[in-house]
Amino acid sequence: MFVGTFEHSLDDKGRLILPTAFRESFGAGAYLTQSIDGCLALMSESTFVETAERLKVMSQAGPLARHQFRVFAAGSTQVVPDRQGRIGVSVSQRDFAAIEKACVINGAYDHVEIWSSDRWAVAEAQGRDELIAGDVTGTNLRLMIDNERRS
Repeated sequence: MFVGTFEHSLDDKGRLILPTAFRESFGAGAYLTQSIDGCLALMSESTFVETAERLKVMSQAGPLARHQFRVFAAGSTQVVPDRQGRIGVSVSQRDFAAIEKACVINGAYDHVEIWSSDRWAVAEAQGRDELIAGDVTGTNLRLMIDNERRS
């Protein structure tokens, strides 16, 4: 399980040092993908396969879902941290996530998200407002609709 927030930055070669808390889980390798909301996701192989299979099934729903699946697969890379715990982030992945140097690395339960600092500030503010408001009715309704669409 991945939790916590860490501020990091890319080095001049486009490498990112993983937080110590996450390194052991990805020591043998992982998949770095373009993800929803304009961030990157770092996933174990099993989580990546589950996500890809779900998107593949959903891709049968029509051209928009197929395009999403194509972009997900094409924008993914297999990464193995080096001895310092660094992974390479491709130029296309950095462009997708609008990461130039500074970034925020978040635990997202079953995967890790990598955000540009600017995009994270917006997402965090929205999430805090929802959490403070305590209006889970709207959130639960959206989750139910999303689950219904997946079925």
